[in-house]
Amino acid sequence: MTFVEIANLLWYERALVFAVQKVFFNAYFMAYLASPKLVHCIVGYLQEEALNSYTEFWNDLEKAMWKTCMHQLLLLIIGNCRRNRLSEMLSQSLEDEVHHRDLNHSTSDIQCQGHELREYPAPVG
Repeated sequence: MTFVEIANLLWYERALVFAVQKVFFNAYFMAYLASPKLVHCIVGYLQEEALNSYTEFWNDLEKAMWKTCMHQLLLLIIGNCRRNRLSEMLSQSLEDEVHHRDLNHSTSDIQCQGHELREYPAPVG
């Protein structure tokens, strides 16, 4: 939702984002019922794409290509114009996405080997 605020979307663009999320949720639910292994693998790849997007955004931010958007985001989230807070938020988002990617790929691997998830601890770190 932070990045929806950054983009400063119009009302119908926001409606489209929420509609796509609703369709994705239902498709994800049905796919999970059919094959949890496949869904965890797909989510792992989605997390990798999120990492690429966040990294690209961070690089653009460092190049000061997003001055207007950065200013709006800082006012929205932080309430001041300190750039390092935005970098901290992006850094935490990247770390979070790395963990989600690793967790979903390991879950998919465990299930593909025919094991139960309760037999293996979740990856840490």
